[in-house]
Amino acid sequence: MKQIYVVGIGPGAYEKMTMEAVEALKASDVIVGYTVYVDLVKEYFPDKEMLTTPMRREEERCRMALEEASRGKTVAMICSGDAGVYGMAGLMLEMGREYPDCSIEVVPGVTAALAGAAVLGAPLIHDFAVISLSDLLTPWETIEKRLACAADGDFSICIYNPSSKKRNDYLQKACRILLKYRSPETVCGIVRNIGRDGQSSQVMTLGELEYLETDMFTTVFVGNSRTQKLGHRMVTPRGYRFEGRKGILVVSFGTSHPDTRKKTIDAVEKELAAAYPEYRVYRAWTSGMIIRKLKERDGYHVNTVTEALEQMKADGIRELVVQPTHVINGFENEQMIAEVSGAAEEFEKVSCGAPLLTTSEDGEAVIRVLMEEFGTLNEDTALVFLGHGTTHYANTVYAALDYQMKDMGYRNAYIGTVEAYPSMESLKRRIEEGGYKKVILAPFMIVAGEHAKHDMAGDDPQSWRCQFEDMGCQVECVFRGLGEYEGIRRLLAEHAREAMEKGAE
Repeated sequence: MKQIYVVGIGPGAYEKMTMEAVEALKASDVIVGYTVYVDLVKEYFPDKEMLTTPMRREEERCRMALEEASRGKTVAMICSGDAGVYGMAGLMLEMGREYPDCSIEVVPGVTAALAGAAVLGAPLIHDFAVISLSDLLTPWETIEKRLACAADGDFSICIYNPSSKKRNDYLQKACRILLKYRSPETVCGIVRNIGRDGQSSQVMTLGELEYLETDMFTTVFVGNSRTQKLGHRMVTPRGYRFEGRKGILVVSFGTSHPDTRKKTIDAVEKELAAAYPEYRVYRAWTSGMIIRKLKERDGYHVNTVTEALEQMKADGIRELVVQPTHVINGFENEQMIAEVSGAAEEFEKVSCGAPLLTTSEDGEAVIRVLMEEFGTLNEDTALVFLGHGTTHYANTVYAALDYQMKDMGYRNAYIGTVEAYPSMESLKRRIEEGGYKKVILAPFMIVAGEHAKHDMAGDDPQSWRCQFEDMGCQVECVFRGLGEYEGIRRLLAEHAREAMEKGAE
C-alpha cells in the first residue's frame, strides 16, 4: 500500500513534536503543507521534498499529497497542533476514498489548547469545550449557539482563531455572549505564538478580555465558575480535597452598576487575594434584589451567602474566613453572621471579620484616610459624606463618626444619611449656620452606585446636590466609593487578618 501520514506537528517548536510525528516525517519522501507550517519544519528535514499551498487551498493541498502518494512516494501532510483538531485529517480521509490504494495514517500532535493550557497552568483540568471563531466553514449563528451552550453548561472554554483582519470584533462579540452566563470576573487567559518565538501569556478577567486585541496566533482560555488565578497561573479545580484548604468569603451588599463594582468590590476582593495568597477568595452578596436584577438584566448569577458557603464546602474549603465589606454592623451583617453560624459545622474553622466601622480606632483610621485624600479645605467649603442609614441601633455610628471628625479637627467635614439620622434636614441647618459657599459631596458607602448617582447627585429636586444648590451653594460631586480608597481596603484586609488570628486561637 502507498503511504500517507497526516501529521500534527504541535504548536511549532521542534521539541514539542511527538516522537511518532518526527519518525513519520523522517520516513517520508515528500512533506506537504500550508507554507507557514512547512517553514517551521524544513530546517530539520532538509533532504525532503517540500510542497506548499497558501491559506484556504486545503483541497488542492490534499489532492497534491494524494497524487504524490499514488506515484509511489511516502507523503507526510502536516498540520499545526493536532491533525484531528481543526486539521487536515478529516478532509484527507474524505478525499482518500478516491485513492483506495493509498493508506492514510493519522499521527496525533499537541494541539494549541493543550500547549497553551500548559503555559497558563491548568485551565482545562475539568470538562472543557474547544470552539473556533472562524466563520469560513461554520456559520456565525452556529458559533454563537455553541458559545452560549458551553457557557451555560459551565465548561471551561478554549477559543481558537479569536480574530483576524476581517474579523477584528469577533472576540468582543463572543465575550458579550459569554457575559450573559458568566461573571465579568471570570478568570481568563491568553497565549500568543504558542511554542514559537515571541511566546507570551497573560491572565485577566472576562470583562478585560472583551476589549483585548488578539490575532490568529492567539489562543484564548475562558475559565468556568470555579477557575481561579493563582499568582500568574490560571487553575481550574477538579474537585480534589486536601487538608488545610483555606478560603475567604467576601460578603458585600452588592451593586447593579458595573462601573463602580470594578473599582470597589472587585478591588477589595483583589486586595484580600494579594494579602493572603494561601486563601482562595469567594464572593457573596446579601441583596437579593440586586442579585435578581443582574440575573434578569445581564444573565449572570452572584451567589448568596448560603450558596457561596455550599460552593466552598464542595470545593473542599476547611478553614473559612468571612470578611464583610459592610460599613456598620447592621441588619445585613447580622443576617450574614446567622447564615455563617448555621453552616459552621461544615468547616473545621470559621471566623468572621468585623465590618468597616466597629471600634473607635476604626473610625479614626477611616477619617484619616478620607481627609488625607481630600486635603485641606477652604474655610468656606464643607465636605459632606452621604451614608446609607438604617433603623438598626448601629446607625448611631454615623452620628458618632461626625462628632469624631470634629474632635479630630476637621470642623467643616460632615456625615449624613439617606434613610436615618443625621438627616439632610440637619445637614442643611449646619451648612447654613456655617455660612459655607461650596459643598463637596462624596458617598460614604463601599460603592458609588444608585444612591451616589441619584440621591446624592441626581437631577431630582430632592437630591442632595439640588437641595444644596437651592441654598445658593456651589456643589461638587465626587463619585468615589469607599472601596476605591487604598487605606479603606487595607483596613478591611486588617480586619480579615484579625479574624484569622482569632480563628487560630
